[in-house]
Amino acid sequence: MRRTNVCDGFQAFVWNAMAALCFIGFQSTCGMTAEGNREKVRCVVNSNAVPAPTITWYLGSRDITSKVGTDTTSITLTGNRTDNTKTLECRATNNNRPLMTASLTLNVEFYWTKVDNSGFRQNGATLRLLNIQRNSSGTYRCTAENNYSNGEKGTASQSVVVNVLYPPTFDTLSQRDVIEERNISITCTATPGNPSFTFWWTKVDNPGFIENGATIQLSNIQRNNSGTYRCTAENNYSNGKKGTDSQLTVVNVQYPPTIKTLSQQNIVERGHLSFTCKAIPGNPSSTTVYWTKVDNSGFRQNGATLELYNIQRNSYGTYRCTAENNYSNGEKGTVSQPMVVNVLYQPTIEKRSLQIVNESEEITLIRDIGSNPLSNASWYDGKQMLKTEISVKTATLTIENTMCTDTKNYTLVVSNGIGNTVTAMVDLIVNCKPMPDTMYIILGVTCTTRIEFSTTLMAYPEPFLELQYENGTKNDQMKINITEIKVNNFSIRIRQDGFEENNFGVYHLRASNNFGETTVIVNVIKQRKPDIPRNITVTCKVTGAIVQWISSFNGGSTQNFTVITLSGQDGTSIYLGLNDKGENEIHVTYQGNLKPSVTYCFFVSAKNSHGSSLSKAISCTTVKETTSSLTGVFAGGVVGALVLVTIILILVFFVHRRYTFMYKCCE
Repeated sequence: MRRTNVCDGFQAFVWNAMAALCFIGFQSTCGMTAEGNREKVRCVVNSNAVPAPTITWYLGSRDITSKVGTDTTSITLTGNRTDNTKTLECRATNNNRPLMTASLTLNVEFYWTKVDNSGFRQNGATLRLLNIQRNSSGTYRCTAENNYSNGEKGTASQSVVVNVLYPPTFDTLSQRDVIEERNISITCTATPGNPSFTFWWTKVDNPGFIENGATIQLSNIQRNNSGTYRCTAENNYSNGKKGTDSQLTVVNVQYPPTIKTLSQQNIVERGHLSFTCKAIPGNPSSTTVYWTKVDNSGFRQNGATLELYNIQRNSYGTYRCTAENNYSNGEKGTVSQPMVVNVLYQPTIEKRSLQIVNESEEITLIRDIGSNPLSNASWYDGKQMLKTEISVKTATLTIENTMCTDTKNYTLVVSNGIGNTVTAMVDLIVNCKPMPDTMYIILGVTCTTRIEFSTTLMAYPEPFLELQYENGTKNDQMKINITEIKVNNFSIRIRQDGFEENNFGVYHLRASNNFGETTVIVNVIKQRKPDIPRNITVTCKVTGAIVQWISSFNGGSTQNFTVITLSGQDGTSIYLGLNDKGENEIHVTYQGNLKPSVTYCFFVSAKNSHGSSLSKAISCTTVKETTSSLTGVFAGGVVGALVLVTIILILVFFVHRRYTFMYKCCE
């Protein structure tokens, strides 16, 4: 910056009035004037000059008398630097006397000094300060001197203040790193300018952002607040211009990586799970990813991919994918997402010892089931399903009023769609008094055979057996043998070699344990013909019939059955033989080769070596196959009925004659 100053804007004139020859001289109010200022100069003539002299004025060679007023003895001059070093003359004459002249030579020497710097001096009327700096500010003095004829100096000076205007100067701002959601305060400092200044902040990429003051406050800072901020300082110069300086600083908002929500992973046991956790880098972008397990502090797997080989059910749980970056202050930016690994596996059924309960008490059979997902459980008694439970961890079966027959192996079948169906046997034993399969045994024997019979009973624990005569005394002739068929089921076999007439009669078989006693009546009789079969039912079809009955006592000898079918239409008969399955057993047979729409009469005969017994007749009409005329049906029905009645009468007589026997023993 260049500044030129001529005596602070003034050109000074110093006139040294030399002694006028004879009686003429100059008179001035001061010896210097500022450029542009008006200064009055008088030409003084001795007062006794008569007549009054005529006065003319010259500046250099130029006549300037025209500039005087009515009073020619004085002239008013305007200061002008171009007049410096020129001669101002006042010429006076009267009565044509010789011209008298008084002159003033404007021969002035100028120089500049600085009040606060004794070493500063610059010659010349013009002060030149090139590339002016702020330390050039201060008070400068312009001094004008001329030399009087007597050797003295005429001196005058004026001061001028040079006020160097300059902008503030900033201290350097460095990058500021801040962690997201925290607060940051940045203050910019500057060396003051001249005149005083103000601060404000702006953001380079956001024209709408402005904040006044030297300090910017950013609270709960977010990642979108990152960027370059400018702090500006400004002052206003006296000439209307502005002094401006600014500094940039980068606000670097550091934040952790981001992981998207992780979904549950279902994997079948012994399978291989490979899952990659995708992390979006934060700031800084360098990211470390690793896996941990919530319930296992010792588990850590580095890298974004979780690998679980031959996975087992104990691998089930919540795994956490963690992504980290390192902030500039030494802290870490950390984010994590949980992921459930759901190991699917087939059921396993808890093993327990058998349960024992007293008869008539309530019992609940319980088995815990380990499975994922939960299992459906079904309880079976043999092939009969007792109960089904849906999606359970524990299977239960309650028997409210236990009986001896509840002693058995129950089957628990469990499945959940993973792997195979699992089966377990659940054992239950009911403590109960002996319970025979029959309370009354008829034993038919001959005089030549030995006594031998068997029966079964249920009891737990194993019962004590004793055979007594009807009068209560113990029978030592018959030998009792007990065999365990299963845990609460026993076979009782009684045998006596040799037989006497007095062995016929009633015996008491007493069975007892800690939970009670039961007596079975055994009636030993002479062998005879079988008892009549009972509970006979017939179901007719189109060309056949299903015949069912229950066997009775066989008379003490092996019996066989014969189903007799008589046609009510033509009197024909059909015989169908069947072996005995045992006393009180259901027997079923199918009689074929029958005609449709015919009424038949059915008998069941039981026969052994001592005779036979015939059941009552059961009639049944086979199903019609085709429709016949009403007349034919009616006639056939009447005739068939008559024939059937006749056949029945004949059959009854015939059977009675044929199957009547006399039983004799020990003849």
